[in-house]
Amino acid sequence: MFFRYLRRHLSTTSNAIALLSRPQFKIGRIVDVVKHPNADKLYVSAISMGNNPESGTSNTLTVCSGLVDYFSIPELLQRRVVVVTNLKPSKMRGVRSEAMLLAGEKSGNVELVEPPTSGREGESLHFEGVKITPEGNTNQLQLPVKPLKKSEWSQLAEGLQTNDQREVVFYSRIGTKRYYALVGNSTEKCTLATLAQAVVR
Repeated sequence: MFFRYLRRHLSTTSNAIALLSRPQFKIGRIVDVVKHPNADKLYVSAISMGNNPESGTSNTLTVCSGLVDYFSIPELLQRRVVVVTNLKPSKMRGVRSEAMLLAGEKSGNVELVEPPTSGREGESLHFEGVKITPEGNTNQLQLPVKPLKKSEWSQLAEGLQTNDQREVVFYSRIGTKRYYALVGNSTEKCTLATLAQAVVR
């Protein structure tokens, strides 16, 4: 009976780790913002993801976000942000959005997720215990980084939140129930400025 439980426990825990290894979070910096030409509630942002080591030029992503009601353009410019970079690009009212900004919401208040202060542009972030290596593999399961499916992101989004210390965590209900914090290479955690127990999307 004990070994049957142990096998089931290890299997479900591995499933949780596999899910958490799928999203690719990176640190970016908003270098340009304009209102979307065809949508009043959307901004179109250019986000610097650091320099390309081969060409020396900046890697920049175009991201559409529904932040018009919560931030002015000056509040967003030069802001360091957390970006989900392996979602499938989508057209938003005619503009191609290549990634997604991570933000938290509680009682109608919205804040952008703040990356570790020690992190650099382009640095990958990971959940504690599920680190992505430079080759794009997890240290537990050696899974390659691939485009994130919509169903996988939906599963992840259900568990993303902040704790009482405003740290961004994933609450896993798969296998052993526990919290996985979103951290940088220095293990410093991603946070929201003021919102505890907020949903993160």
